[in-house]
Amino acid sequence: MALGPIIGELESLECGVVVTDRAGNVLWTNETFRRMTGYTMEEMQGWAPGLRPFGEHMGASCASLWRAVLAGRTWRGDVLNRSKNGEAHEVTVTVTPLCEPAGRLTHMVAVHEPGNGQGRHDTSMRALKRAVEDWRLRRTKSTPG
Repeated sequence: MALGPIIGELESLECGVVVTDRAGNVLWTNETFRRMTGYTMEEMQGWAPGLRPFGEHMGASCASLWRAVLAGRTWRGDVLNRSKNGEAHEVTVTVTPLCEPAGRLTHMVAVHEPGNGQGRHDTSMRALKRAVEDWRLRRTKSTPG
């Protein structure tokens, strides 16, 4: 499943964005996320955020996230992330599942917004929603049926 068309739109968002495969392994991050955390793209690729410095103190939220995403629903919650220099910072994370037309989860897009950035978060989420809907529409049109 090609993500090329959506990546350009995600790169332009003013909040941190992480794209993972269905198992939660990082495939791509935008420049804002890399600035927020201090990690390079190469350092992030292949990491599973819940198993590394990201998503610290998620507790029961991690199970809630997986239940929602595997059911095709968006999840939102507050997470304590740790940057490369060890600094902890609270972020609001919204994870949106990307599914094939048949409903199989293929990727997840996580938007990381610094705590209490509600106005910017709302704007970023509207842009993300448009990008995901455009991507889904293109996928549906390109699927033989």
